Amino acid sequence: MKNTPDKTIYGAPEFMFALTDLCGLLLEASADAVLAIDTRFRVVLFNDAAERILHKTRGAVLGQSLFHLLPELGDDDGLEYLGAALRGERPEGARALQHGRRRLSWQLWPMTDKFGSTHGVLCVLRETARHEERITALEQALLERDLLLGSRARMAETIIDASSDLIMVVDKGLRYSAGNKALQEYCGRSASDLVGQGLLDCFPALAGTSQLEYIYAAFDGKRTELQNVPRILKEGHCDLSILPLDYGGHIYGVLVIAHSLRQDNAG
Repeated sequence: MKNTPDKTIYGAPEFMFALTDLCGLLLEASADAVLAIDTRFRVVLFNDAAERILHKTRGAVLGQSLFHLLPELGDDDGLEYLGAALRGERPEGARALQHGRRRLSWQLWPMTDKFGSTHGVLCVLRETARHEERITALEQALLERDLLLGSRARMAETIIDASSDLIMVVDKGLRYSAGNKALQEYCGRSASDLVGQGLLDCFPALAGTSQLEYIYAAFDGKRTELQNVPRILKEGHCDLSILPLDYGGHIYGVLVIAHSLRQDNAG
């Protein structure tokens, strides 16, 4: 299907769909306003999107002057742009157009036959405001998502800090990555002082125990729940939850939760 002066082939040889039918489908499917003018600036083509965007019917526009439809194009810049296209030149890029209260962009292509004669100009108009509105809506959605995620993170942090359980995250070197307020009070350190310190600094009784082996095993993906564990906490027995923290198949840390049984006995 040869349809340009430089013999560019846009379709495979077996693609036999009539060119006029194909053009009709493209015009019908386009969300942009597509119109064409002849060398006397009369509108000779006006698609459905052009009716919607410019609020004019095809019957009222065809055969009429382009400047009757879009008087804004009659200024010096517009005439120069149109004149270049009518001379067979292909102007680079789109230009802004303020049509009443609407912001549009317009771009021109010369309609040139295989002999190099120009019979008119194809013009595509696009609603830039609607495009900007979509971008604004997307940015708003991203902002709302970030705010929601941030509020969820703050809520989770509040819940964790409100817990009397000792909650900590350790890395593979068994150094603290994070710890809640109960852990900070137990260890007598602030959050900044706690991060990077060794687990055994606050829990020396873990050294050489099976509980420590369970923490190492969590880095291989093993989850463990232990009940009534003696001697780990200074105040007595506790339940331990040891959970691997996984992201995309990579275990980046282990969550350890120590629940003192003395609280339950006191209750």
